[in-house]
Parts: sequence; C-alpha cells; structure tokens
Amino acid sequence: MTSIAVLTTTYRRTQHLRRYLESLARAQGFSNVRVLILINGDDVETVSLLDEYARQYPNIRFIKGERHTRGKTRNILMEQSKESDVFYFLDDDCRVLEDVFLVLAGVAETYPDIDCFGGPNLTPPDADVFSRAQGYALGSFFGTFWVRDRYRVHGNPRLVDDRALILCNLAVRRMALDRADLSFHETVVCAEENLLIQNLISAGHRCMHIPRLAVFHERRKSVSGFWKQMFIYGHGRCQILKKGRFRDRVAYIFSGIIFMVLCLFFWKYSVAALMVYAALCVVNAAGITWQAQDREAFWPVLYILPLIHTGYIFGFMRGLLPVLKRSQA
Repeated sequence: MTSIAVLTTTYRRTQHLRRYLESLARAQGFSNVRVLILINGDDVETVSLLDEYARQYPNIRFIKGERHTRGKTRNILMEQSKESDVFYFLDDDCRVLEDVFLVLAGVAETYPDIDCFGGPNLTPPDADVFSRAQGYALGSFFGTFWVRDRYRVHGNPRLVDDRALILCNLAVRRMALDRADLSFHETVVCAEENLLIQNLISAGHRCMHIPRLAVFHERRKSVSGFWKQMFIYGHGRCQILKKGRFRDRVAYIFSGIIFMVLCLFFWKYSVAALMVYAALCVVNAAGITWQAQDREAFWPVLYILPLIHTGYIFGFMRGLLPVLKRSQA
C-alpha cells in the first residue's frame, strides 16, 4: 500500500488552518496518511492550535522553524518525511474533498509510471462574489492562457507539463526525487514547483493532471491582495525562467523582443490598442460570467482580468531588474 505524507507550511493563519485541518479529518482514509505541518516562524497561536489537533489525531504532527523561503520549507518537510512513498503538498488555506485520499492512493497505484500528479484548485462553494470572480477569471483562457487548468475541472487525466500543475495541490513520488537528486529551489519567491517539475520531466519522469483530485482554495479578499499575488507569480516565473530550460528562455526572450518592437514602432497607436484591450476584457467578462451563469460576477471579472495581466507583467519585469543591473555594471 502506498504511504502518503501530507506536507503543509503555515504562519499566522489559524482561521484558515483550522478549516483545513477539519477538512482533512473528515476525509475518507485520513487515518492512513501522515500529516506534517511546518510553522514558518514564531507563531504562538498556531502552536496552540496544532497542539490541540496533534493530541486529538495521532497522525498529525508539527515542527517549528525560523522564517524560510517557500522552497526551503518544503525541503525541510520532505527531509522529515523520508519514510513515505508520496509527498502530497497542500496549502493551509485549502479544503480537501472527502474522497481526496482515496483518489490520491488510486492514482498512485493505477499509474505506477507517473511520478508527479496534481489537480485543480477551485473557489470554495460558499465564496463571496469577489472570490467567485477571481476563480472564473483565473480559469479562463483570456485570464491565464495555458495555465487555466490549474483553476478548473476539465477533461480526463492526461500527461502535462508544469503549466497544468500547482503546488497548493501537488503530489510527487519520493523515489523520483531521490533518483533525479532533486529538491525545491530555495531562493525563488514563487513558482518553485514549476522549476522542480521541469527538472523532473527533463530527467525522464512523467507528470499527470487529475481533474478529480481537486481542492477548494481560498481567494484573496482585496484588490490589492489579488494584484500582489499576480505580481509575485510574475516575479517567480521570471526567476525560474533564468534557471530553467533553454527552450523556455528562448521562447520568452523571443516574445519579449516582439513585444518591445511593437511598443517602439506602434506607440502612437497606444490609445487604439488600449481600446481594443478594453473591448476584449468586456467581451470575455461577459462570456465568462454567462458560461458560469453568474451575472452578479460580471463587474468584478471585468476589472480582475486587467489585474491578472498587469500584476503578472510588472512582476515579470521586477524579476528582470537584477539582470538589467548586472548588464549595466
């Protein structure tokens, strides 16, 4: 039988953490998995909460540490869970479905040649309109292009690359990491799983997206919080691009050159371009909310789409600053 370690990092989010732990405890087969939580910094309230759950459930334990990067915390958790066959990474603001561990174990045993698998993170069913709008926009092609499967249930289990997988709901076989001598990069601000998955694929391992392996994931509660999240995504993507596959670097550089050429030669048409973009936002917001049958979400979706694009672009540009500074030195 495949042994599973559920690995989570948390810090000063006890309300989310309690809901997360309750959802784990309700899941079928929960007693058969090991849960390890790392408290990423000084956090007395979280220690008290986890003490409560560790006393109630013998398969839950936690460790305390200093403040570390996301990648470092995941590496610590994996090092402490070497006895498990599968590392299952979940965020502390997720809620799992009742059959999550049955699906996870079934996938691990049905696809022995798949070493990395995950599913979408969905907006909670009890979410407010702003949160629902985030989920709709993130799950649309116009919103997130080729990574939209991270935010929607679509299709059947299929082989994928890092674009369809995300760390808040990701399982990796320990033996695959050991054979490829891989771990999470510890300096990138975000998207460390993308680099890990790219390296796994380069080492000959295969990854799969499992639509049934879904979790509910809390969305940001404010416009500024959501924009900052997109900014960090863009920054992290730029960082891993500089450390990742050559073909990806070429693709991004080529796209950047085309973008700069368009800006230089067609800047006088910028007003027209903005009008076209605004029209595309309106059309897509209407289509997204019509498909979701949620008219109330139209206006939030309409301004969330530009938040996604601008946040990601500015974050990506922030990631380029160290490169530009070195080239000017």
